[in-house]
Amino acid sequence: MERIIKIILLITIMMASITLFFVLLKVILPKLFLKIEYSVESRLGRGVKKYTYPNGRAVLYEPHPKYRKFVNKYMLFTNDGYKYLKCCLDKGVKNIKLSVVMFDNRGRALDSIVVTCEMKDSLETQAILLHQSTSYVSLQVDNVNNVNLENDTVKRCSLKNVIFYSIFVALTFFAGIAVFNILSADILEYFNLTFLDFSMSFGSVLGWSLLVAILIFMRTIRSAKKRGIKVVRNARK
Repeated sequence: MERIIKIILLITIMMASITLFFVLLKVILPKLFLKIEYSVESRLGRGVKKYTYPNGRAVLYEPHPKYRKFVNKYMLFTNDGYKYLKCCLDKGVKNIKLSVVMFDNRGRALDSIVVTCEMKDSLETQAILLHQSTSYVSLQVDNVNNVNLENDTVKRCSLKNVIFYSIFVALTFFAGIAVFNILSADILEYFNLTFLDFSMSFGSVLGWSLLVAILIFMRTIRSAKKRGIKVVRNARK
């Protein structure tokens, strides 16, 4: 009975270790190290008027001069507790693509969205639902009438954080293999399968871990480039 309890415990620990391994790689480490900063100073509008009404309130903005010939003005407003964005466009705009970054009242980025609007009989876009904690937004025009505009990269990620992320992924891989070696040996011994050997030497695990760090670093840089994220020494610059 004691041996049965021991093997059940070993298998449970192994399954829990595998689960923790993937949670660390997929959720915890990216959240800790791959934080995105936004450089939006050149995309902030200027508030010109405030409104209040029974169902909420609104603030009218002028966009940054760079985009004013396409977006004459935009409004952030609340309605029944929800927050929205609506833009008034120039009459020559038939379709437009906007990148919107939402910020709370402490200046922290909440989320970013890309919106494409097809204009027909109106110069106003439909109401765009925002994050509920949005206090202000940065507005960037990416495309007008199917013509791309040149814009600097808004999203930035710290190179130092990418390096630390790669190192901790490698350490997690190293620890995971070490735990697997110990547990698998005990489990195979219990089932008299000692002729099977899945263990790896310390040197092999270390070598594979270093390779994982290099591959993860390269993959992260390439993925950031595809997503329009600039990896810089200081993400706030």
